[in-house]
Amino acid sequence: MTSNTNKLFAGEEYHDHFNPIQYLALKEKYWEEDRQFNELLYNFVEKGYIKGGRLLELGGGPCINRLIPLLKISTEIVFAEYTESSRIEVQKWLDKDESSYDWSRHFKHMANLQDNGDTWEDLEKEMREKMKDVVFGDVLQENPMSPKSFGEFDTIMTASVLESACSDQKSYQSCVNMLASLLKPGDRKSVV
Repeated sequence: MTSNTNKLFAGEEYHDHFNPIQYLALKEKYWEEDRQFNELLYNFVEKGYIKGGRLLELGGGPCINRLIPLLKISTEIVFAEYTESSRIEVQKWLDKDESSYDWSRHFKHMANLQDNGDTWEDLEKEMREKMKDVVFGDVLQENPMSPKSFGEFDTIMTASVLESACSDQKSYQSCVNMLASLLKPGDRKSVV
């Protein structure tokens, strides 16, 4: 895997050039933005704007932090990601690999925000228990997790993925339709 910070990559090039370790190091500089985003998600959950149940993270890169505010309303989480290197990083965290990225600051912040008696370690354990699978995911495919199939979801998290993956309005609309087909029918469902 090579490092090239002067060029944007898409599709197959992304597999060869995306460096999750470098990305996570860069992410450290954006702690404040991550904190604010997670607080916004937490507030949406508290107000009932995001309903619970089965959660799909589609295109999370090597990052799990956006899922932390959704833990208390999620019954299970499927993490689908395009790049193998990012899936490996998430799996390392799930497996408690010592070389995995340290997400404790994010869990500590959420434990303090919730102030319900849960420790950050409780939240971390809950995430590991609820994350059922880390799989390949491609938003440009009709079945983005093919050959696997996971049925319908109550909530789909896909922050900034469609904007990066879709080259035109037609492919964007196609992706939106695909996401809608993955949601359970019924009252209010969420694509975040």
